[in-house]
Amino acid sequence: MVIELKIRVWGGVSALNAIISGYGSAMAVSLPVDVTVDPSDRTEIVAIDNKVVEEIMRLVGVKHCRVIVDSHVPVGIGLKSSSAVSSAVALALIHLTEGKYDVDRAVNVSAMASRNLKISVTGAHDDAYASLLGGIVLTSNEEGRLITRFDVPDGLEVYIGIPSNPKKTTNIESLRSLKSLGNELKGLIENGKWAQAMTINGLLVASANGYDPSPAIGAVMDGAIAAGISGNGPAYFCLVKPGMGAPRSFGGLKVIKSAPKDSGYEILQ
Repeated sequence: MVIELKIRVWGGVSALNAIISGYGSAMAVSLPVDVTVDPSDRTEIVAIDNKVVEEIMRLVGVKHCRVIVDSHVPVGIGLKSSSAVSSAVALALIHLTEGKYDVDRAVNVSAMASRNLKISVTGAHDDAYASLLGGIVLTSNEEGRLITRFDVPDGLEVYIGIPSNPKKTTNIESLRSLKSLGNELKGLIENGKWAQAMTINGLLVASANGYDPSPAIGAVMDGAIAAGISGNGPAYFCLVKPGMGAPRSFGGLKVIKSAPKDSGYEILQ
């Protein structure tokens, strides 16, 4: 068994909320999550939520392990922090026990843990695949499979806007009532029109969950390639050309500058 393994994966933003139609799409961004695992005769976990790590260990069949999570992804606002952690821990533990990096299995373990702990309604396969593979992914969360993946053009920037008093709302019934539109967005993404899908998805999520759409709409009016709400919010984001800067509509938000991340997971040691 390899002694100590450190893996870096990525947070992300949404192109299609999987609750709407069962199809999900996410784009990795350069907000890193580092997970270190080390075989041990006792369990030691340093993480924001130990239950996620414990459930991944149970599912992979690891009784004891030292796991340290160092995340630069804001938690609980739709930026895929939980999927990044769970998929990275799963990938690392699978490698330590079986000697291989099995992304598909790691994603399915992450999805199972998310459902078991009621962290995610759909299993968030899209978020986990984006975290591990980078780029933009499209998944069938009902079937648990990757449909397609795209690279993002070089040089683009991502601005994330976080409300000062973030309150998360998830109206599952309202989101699922938009299923036909979700299927249309899936088709757009399959045809490479993910930027359009991203923006429309953001407006759908804002409408269903009762968020103010003006930060996203204002970003597009200022020239953003795409803008929306990530996950079930309340974080906003926009994708812009180099040098554009944060949109004026993000003026009342805490702004984080990032970038799309096309490369997937990294083995740091």
